[in-house]
Amino acid sequence: MKLQINTDVSKGEWVAFIEQNRCKNQSGSVATLEIDFSMSSFIEPFYLVSLACLIEEYSINGTTISFSPFDKLELREYLLSGYFLSFWKKSFDRYEDYFTASNSTSLRLWKIDSTKVSEYVYKAQNYYEIRYLQEKNATPLNISLAELFNNIIEHSASPVSGFVLNQYYPKNGKLKIALCDLGVGIAHKINSYLAGKGEATLSDKEAIIKAFELSFSSKSIPQNRGRGLDTLKTIVLSCNGTLRLIANNYSLSFNVKGKGKFDGFSLKNEFCGTLFEIILDTNAFDKKSEDEFDLLF
Repeated sequence: MKLQINTDVSKGEWVAFIEQNRCKNQSGSVATLEIDFSMSSFIEPFYLVSLACLIEEYSINGTTISFSPFDKLELREYLLSGYFLSFWKKSFDRYEDYFTASNSTSLRLWKIDSTKVSEYVYKAQNYYEIRYLQEKNATPLNISLAELFNNIIEHSASPVSGFVLNQYYPKNGKLKIALCDLGVGIAHKINSYLAGKGEATLSDKEAIIKAFELSFSSKSIPQNRGRGLDTLKTIVLSCNGTLRLIANNYSLSFNVKGKGKFDGFSLKNEFCGTLFEIILDTNAFDKKSEDEFDLLF
């Protein structure tokens, strides 16, 4: 089976492509999956983490993964720097030096491991503070990653543990986080919870918005119950950022220009999973105190 990757499509069209080509939707077993990037000239983290989830689903079902040769030098260098083209080789060690990418503005593509998330969050904050944000405190990145990991680990019920990718854009000071899983999807999770309590279910749009309500949770987590997505919303507002969440039949967006209101649109095709994209303006990060500077040097 060969997949032609075309990233010159809308994000709604892209998630439809991912869902249509998932392993679970094939009529039989797939011996080999060949990924062809010849139609693409670039790829954003949003596209890359969801593609990684799709590929990983095939891999854990016994499919051999390969990549077609392509001549887009810049794209190839980017994919090589994050170890994407090596990730599904049998000889590749996913856990040795799992953090570093040769492209200094991004961290390496990481398959989420619940036992290592605290280490990852700490290293991500430390990496960007030391390399790019010396006078800034990257706590908003730390908290955003922690909340996203909590959501995927506690709620997704995904056959693939999920992938995350971080990218910094020095020219405008933007820091992008993309995370994807192929679980039940936030809207479905919320409605299953409501139905189990005998309450009326909601549209996918209403269900996703409800997930952002403070003190609402579809699962009791004593240390973080009901605060995760509300916390993300607060961080996005304080950092002049943008949040996009695609799950089930809805694509939701939230940013400071929307005056604190949710926006979005219904998808033509359902996406069985949850895909986050968060963009933070590091120019809005707080400055470090003198004590914090002392800890770095």
